[in-house]
Amino acid sequence: MRRLTSREYDSAVAELLGDATHPATSFPADNRVGFFDNTANVQTVPVLLAEKYLETAVRLTEGISNMQTLVGCDVNGADASGCVGKFIERFGRRAYRRPLAPDEVTSLLGIWSSTSAQSDAETGVRGVVAAVRVPKVAQSGEASELEKHDAQPATRRRP
Repeated sequence: MRRLTSREYDSAVAELLGDATHPATSFPADNRVGFFDNTANVQTVPVLLAEKYLETAVRLTEGISNMQTLVGCDVNGADASGCVGKFIERFGRRAYRRPLAPDEVTSLLGIWSSTSAQSDAETGVRGVVAAVRVPKVAQSGEASELEKHDAQPATRRRP
């Protein structure tokens, strides 16, 4: 898996969250090889970019204005856990372009549960969205700086 270019990141954010503010404009410039900005072996994740990913994910979640529209059910309702579990499966599939493994769903439900217990259910969902939107990048068997920060996988879709 390679990391997203800034353009791909903006497209993924627009598709997943309906946010067209182009948040990746604040990221360091993508490395280029000739005319290409998506050559996997030069798209590293230095610490500055990892920090920008995290800051952007938090800012994007703060901008979610209608939680019920995003999640598709009432996160404060009687079946909040079931509601959020279904959201995690749908959102994760769209973000990662594959079904989530059971341990990924469990991990994200854990984020929702612990954050909800400390704050509220909507903040818990924001925590899940932020965890999904912070990319994890694998490079030639070596851990990138972002992987060392234990982030989550990124979407692999190209615009």
